[in-house]
Amino acid sequence: MTQALVERARQFPGQEKEVWEFYRKNPQALAEIRAPIFEEKVVDHLLGQVKVADSSVSREALYADEDADAEAGEAKPKKAARKAKKAEAKAEAGADDETAA
Repeated sequence: MTQALVERARQFPGQEKEVWEFYRKNPQALAEIRAPIFEEKVVDHLLGQVKVADSSVSREALYADEDADAEAGEAKPKKAARKAKKAEAKAEAGADDETAA
């Protein structure tokens, strides 16, 4: 963390002390430096755990999977829309019941 802060301060020649104080007094600004460092560590950790295996796939098999995913993806929004309409209808019915009482 300190190394990243020193690198950031070096980007402003002649104002290193002011930059250092700015980041020391502003936790939000320091978080802007900390976030990319944390992200890089997470990615490095995940890449260290991944096992990559090469496999040959025919062009037809490759595109067949894509077509199947596209067809499955089209069905999901329709179901979600139906569920939303049902929930909206129930909510309206419940509101009507409350106003009638």
